[in-house]
Amino acid sequence: MFCSSIKPPSYLLAGKLTLVTTVLIFTLFHCSVVKAQDETDEKDVLSKSERLQKVAQKLTATQYQLKYKFKPGEVIYWQTEQVDSGEVSLRKKKEVTRSRTLSTKKWRVAEVDGQGHFTVVQTIVDMDLWQQINDAPAISYNSRIDSKPHLKFENVADTVGIELVNFKFDSRGHLLFKKANYSDVDLGVGGIIVEFPAEAISLNAKWYQPNVLKVALPNGKIKQIKIRRVFQLQSVEHDIASIGIKTQLLTPIHDPEVEVQIMHQVTEGTLRFDIKLGRVVSREFHWNRKVQGFSTADSLKRYVGRFKETLKTSAQVKLAFEATVRDSLNIRSINAEPIFRR
Repeated sequence: MFCSSIKPPSYLLAGKLTLVTTVLIFTLFHCSVVKAQDETDEKDVLSKSERLQKVAQKLTATQYQLKYKFKPGEVIYWQTEQVDSGEVSLRKKKEVTRSRTLSTKKWRVAEVDGQGHFTVVQTIVDMDLWQQINDAPAISYNSRIDSKPHLKFENVADTVGIELVNFKFDSRGHLLFKKANYSDVDLGVGGIIVEFPAEAISLNAKWYQPNVLKVALPNGKIKQIKIRRVFQLQSVEHDIASIGIKTQLLTPIHDPEVEVQIMHQVTEGTLRFDIKLGRVVSREFHWNRKVQGFSTADSLKRYVGRFKETLKTSAQVKLAFEATVRDSLNIRSINAEPIFRR
């Protein structure tokens, strides 16, 4: 009774409370550290598991080797179609240009060596050109039936039927040699040959092709714009690989006078490649770009276009040529009803 009635000094009580509080805080801190450590360990385990899963998927995923395959003496045709619409507004004047270009491109495989390197000669077999500016009468030229081209088409018409370019590539499409007999215009779509990776790739794999564009500045200097074309294997169905293509600007551009000069070369499209046959089946690109203030504050240039190239057989090319000739020989009166083709 005597002992129980004696109260401990206040400083001892405070010390006990401090000790209890310290132990409690330490316990809670320890538990939180253990919990955090457990969560970290769990994340590490998941991260390692995910990494192992990705490695396993990569090892077990179907790999595709993209290579070109040609035979000596082989002749290949592609039909090209390009449709453009351009608008330029400058100093309160507006000009709208519409054009369409159809052509047949021929490749003659001159040589294929033991390593799969192939040499080809490119020729334009025919072309059908059409252009209209504002509401003026349209001009046209069809090399199959017209003996003389319009003055505006003379230079391009001279390229029909002659050997324009000699190429030599390795089997993955790396250019080894090129000799051109004319100056080609770069529209940002590249050539019919795309350079593939040396190793086999799986779906969604990407590869890159760097390039440099040169533009003229108002002060007379030349500015180099770094770009790259990004290729991605999007799908493979029935041995046909679908490859997405997109142009990326690596050099920042803040000057409309520079942007307007490269707007035609920034493209996006799709290429279809026959893995078994070893050649491009088709490729398609499109443009829809607008630049404001490239000359004066109110100046505007807009360009909308589509480019498509499709593999054709010699029989299809011959049939198209005969159909055009047959139409040209059908002399009709001025009052005759129009012909609607299906």
